[in-house]
Amino acid sequence: MAKKDDKVEVVETKKNELVADEQDLVVESLNDQNSIKKIKKKLHPKVEAEVKPKKAVKVKEIVKEVQLCDIPGVGPGTIDKLMGCGLVDVASVAVANVKYLSDTIGISASAARKLQSEANKLFNLDFMTVFEVEEKDSKKKCISLGASAFNDMMGGGIETQTITEFAGQYGAGKTQIAHVLATQCVMQNPNDYVVWIDTETTFKPSRIDDIAKANDMDPQKIKEKILVLRVNNSDIQMFAVLRKLPELIAKNMKVRLIIIDSITAQFRAEFAGRGTLADRQQKLNGHIRDLKNFADKYNTAIFVTNQVMSDPANMFGPPNKPIGGNIMGHGAHVRVFLRSGKAGTRVAKLYDSSHLPDGECQYEIVEGGIQDVK
Repeated sequence: MAKKDDKVEVVETKKNELVADEQDLVVESLNDQNSIKKIKKKLHPKVEAEVKPKKAVKVKEIVKEVQLCDIPGVGPGTIDKLMGCGLVDVASVAVANVKYLSDTIGISASAARKLQSEANKLFNLDFMTVFEVEEKDSKKKCISLGASAFNDMMGGGIETQTITEFAGQYGAGKTQIAHVLATQCVMQNPNDYVVWIDTETTFKPSRIDDIAKANDMDPQKIKEKILVLRVNNSDIQMFAVLRKLPELIAKNMKVRLIIIDSITAQFRAEFAGRGTLADRQQKLNGHIRDLKNFADKYNTAIFVTNQVMSDPANMFGPPNKPIGGNIMGHGAHVRVFLRSGKAGTRVAKLYDSSHLPDGECQYEIVEGGIQDVK
């Protein structure tokens, strides 16, 4: 019992010594703020550590973009076939027509459905909120038409993510406006490209020179950003949009503007008579759909010119109407009709748009492009 009492006494003595030491430290350093902090650290290190926790390091999540090779069962051979048909990503495969997949790749309908089903599993298709739509729309750009009255009527110019159609008789100024747009686009976006699909051999490099010089720009710098493809049938025209344009994107070439002058010329020449009207319209509809998809995906402006035809049945309205009927009417987001005015002027009438009011303006074609009527 004596040994046990001795141990208890030793423990009590040590405790009393520690308490006395703490009291002495506190009394000696009571007026010294820095010393108080040191004492707290010395006497309560764990509590101090809890008061000042380490900042959490945020790790950025790297999201890998899904590629064609990620689709189960798709090998190098199938990828080449898909790329050859203009299906350059998982999204394009997921939304493609099953019959189109079957016919163009050379596989059965059941295999095409299975391929599309696997692509759908990887393709994240969700509804967008209104705020997300607004954010997408905020990225749109407007390409100037070179005349203030024209720009005002068009809400600032030709808009990206939009198909804009300019129709009119020969000599109304459709191709002239296209040259102005090509030049203005490069001036506003010097790192981007303009693609001109020429169906009527109307593109003139000398016209680009005139417009560039009038705007104090180097014509060579403008022309090196304009890519021209001349087509002589509707199949090549559609192939250019479906296959060649995605190839430019794959080369990291940003296409800001696509000009088709004119969109219906080849279709009109190949499908003559009422007997082929249904086939022509269906083919034109597919072509417009491809243009819409490209414009929406890559924030590109689509500017198309269109021919007109006489409408004798319309006794009180305009004597001419654009080619393409309802397919063209539903396909274009903004439609403008051009006609000749007085004393060499031209008149542009905006008659169909989902977001702009109807309007009309006058313009003149001059050496430096187009300008407001003075």
